[in-house]
Amino acid sequence: MKNQRRKYRVKTSGKEGLAAALILPDETTVPGRIRDLSASGVAVIFEGRRETVLPLREIVRLEFSAQALKEPVEAPCLVRHRAELDEGRLYGLEFVEPEKLLRKLPRALARLFNQRSTYRVQPPPGDMIKVVIEGKQLLSPIIGVLRDVSIHGISIQVPYMIENLLMKVEQVKAVFRLPGISEKLDFSGKIMHRHLIAGGIRYGLYFDPRRTPGFEKKRDALQKYVDERRRDLLPQTAAAT
Repeated sequence: MKNQRRKYRVKTSGKEGLAAALILPDETTVPGRIRDLSASGVAVIFEGRRETVLPLREIVRLEFSAQALKEPVEAPCLVRHRAELDEGRLYGLEFVEPEKLLRKLPRALARLFNQRSTYRVQPPPGDMIKVVIEGKQLLSPIIGVLRDVSIHGISIQVPYMIENLLMKVEQVKAVFRLPGISEKLDFSGKIMHRHLIAGGIRYGLYFDPRRTPGFEKKRDALQKYVDERRRDLLPQTAAAT
């Protein structure tokens, strides 16, 4: 989550000397410019549009190089995002094996990949997961639909008119049940983001470990769900490695 979204991405100034290049099937490389990065992934801009037509969900090979590295370090990545910019084509790439990548980097470079990263996943298209929102300032619970989830928070969608009830509310409790998790999960937290979207309002809720009883156990259940959804997104060849 940007700012409070807890992706903890770091803008690179270029002073660190870290460079990235896409390794093509013929083993040639296409240099890219790192826009931002975290321990979970990297955003790279490629000026060569013709050489960098990558389908979403494809596993690609990215190569990092720097003066502090004796030789380039290769990292398999999942293509999650693509955008056409004036300066080139931007890809959002998620590291398939982030821990293995960080172990290969010297400490000075590893610090650039902020360790406090998190993955945010969406439920399968056919799963409508209801979230019950409770709060001291609410006369009755509000029902929303889960849009995405991480171990740090969730986003939910509600009808437009619900904003009239929530516009002065920040502290809430969210109760929901995830597929594959036997028990209901309830987290206390704070509404940090509000977005007008097609069909309603999207709220970003961030969990408060101090106000959530049994937080660590519930976080572990979320981590299990997030890991399973990540595996679902990976092509079978990558998921098997």
